Amino acid sequence: MTAEAWPKDWLEPVHACLFCGSSELEPFLDGVRDWYFEAVPGEFTFSRCLRCQSLVLDNRPRPEHIAKAYAGYYTTAEHPPDDEALSVKGALRQRVRIGYARARFGASSDVIDQGIAFATRFLPARKRSIEIQYRFLPEAQDRQLQVLDYGCGNGDYLERVAEIGHEALGVDFDPDAVSLARSRGLNVIENDAIDEGAFKQRFHHITANHVLEHVDDPVRLLKRFHAWLKPGGNLFLELPNARSRGLSADGRFWRGLEAPRHFALPSKSGLDSALARSGFVDFDQIERPELEEAMANHALAIKKRFPQVSSGVGLPGDPSEGEFITAIARKGA
Repeated sequence: MTAEAWPKDWLEPVHACLFCGSSELEPFLDGVRDWYFEAVPGEFTFSRCLRCQSLVLDNRPRPEHIAKAYAGYYTTAEHPPDDEALSVKGALRQRVRIGYARARFGASSDVIDQGIAFATRFLPARKRSIEIQYRFLPEAQDRQLQVLDYGCGNGDYLERVAEIGHEALGVDFDPDAVSLARSRGLNVIENDAIDEGAFKQRFHHITANHVLEHVDDPVRLLKRFHAWLKPGGNLFLELPNARSRGLSADGRFWRGLEAPRHFALPSKSGLDSALARSGFVDFDQIERPELEEAMANHALAIKKRFPQVSSGVGLPGDPSEGEFITAIARKGA
């Protein structure tokens, strides 16, 4: 990571919070690098919104240069073998997953699926894991759902949804990711191909998994999601939490910063504000403590690679908050 930083005219300054709109920002953390992918040289600074405590990248890549920041990014990774199917135990776990999902979320199910779903109620950790994998789809009640995965990457989630009988459409910015997903027989389009008229009130469920932190105007995107959902439809979101204990502990090395691809990270109140400004009427938080160990391990690996760099620990944070904000927002009926 010794290459010269990007030219200044490749970057644009940001002067307001992307979630609540306040221009009251203060310096929060400098010296942040692209530790994990090393696609962009140089150091970056995050400011903090004094109103909602969200974080904003001070200087972000301009649209004509942003693609360079995604060289070798994980969303274009080849689809790995299905570990669930590689052993008898794995095959059994796969059958439980699919059976529970078909009974709870699927377009149709049989008596075996219903039995599996009943038994899984007594395995709360497994039940929760399956629900997270399906991003809390609404209960289908033997109807086919229209599902959109915005920022679908290689298409893993689309495949899971199609497997239980729903119509799944993916959108991604990256042509390589779109090509990879299509090679798996999935229905995926590039972001530029979206027909706003055709998308209006089309979907029962939209998912944006680690997407909002990458866009220059998350409120505008949330408003589009609101327009695309049917009345009563759900939006699943997950993104890094600007008030996490991991950030407070690991500072510059925290995996959730990921400069300069992450333009802004919300606090819970910041995301709540953005959702309300976008027309959503309800917003439920889902805690995911199981992610904390992996995030801490990511940071530890970078600390070992760069022992001479201070992490900037002791930052203001809330030790009661987890690494990610995982949420379901609802459109009014």
